[in-house]
Amino acid sequence: MAAIFRWHGASVMKDIVATQRRNVARAGSYLAADIKESFQATPQMFTKFKRGGVRGSFRRRKLKGGPGFTQHEPSKEGEIPAVQKGHLRRSIISEMDIDREGPLARVGPMSRVRGFEIKYARWLEFGTRKMKARPYMRPAVSRNKQMLARLMTGG
Repeated sequence: MAAIFRWHGASVMKDIVATQRRNVARAGSYLAADIKESFQATPQMFTKFKRGGVRGSFRRRKLKGGPGFTQHEPSKEGEIPAVQKGHLRRSIISEMDIDREGPLARVGPMSRVRGFEIKYARWLEFGTRKMKARPYMRPAVSRNKQMLARLMTGG
């Protein structure tokens, strides 16, 4: 009696790729959620608009003091950025894609998805000539390396 083995290569590869995609998507979503949670929740800088000037134009004036109004305190060098209006925190998402090497997840501020441009995301992460870095992506990746590896391997 002979045993017959049949290789179902196409269906097996399809299942492997689907599992890889699912694992990479889970890891990307986990990292995006961790980055969002790491932002400091500080009070917003409140501003009030006052009518004035020619033809009823509006000019902005900052309120100092008063009940319920607080000034925004910027984060210190090397700390995670303080939240002012929350645009950067809301723009951090995970996006799936597939290239020649397999599935990948892009995690970070994606301005085209939310409808506004986050020009300062890179400045905060890496700093500028006049401002020290306030990284939020790199610490999250290094803090979660083991968990991300476990999620990507299906553990």
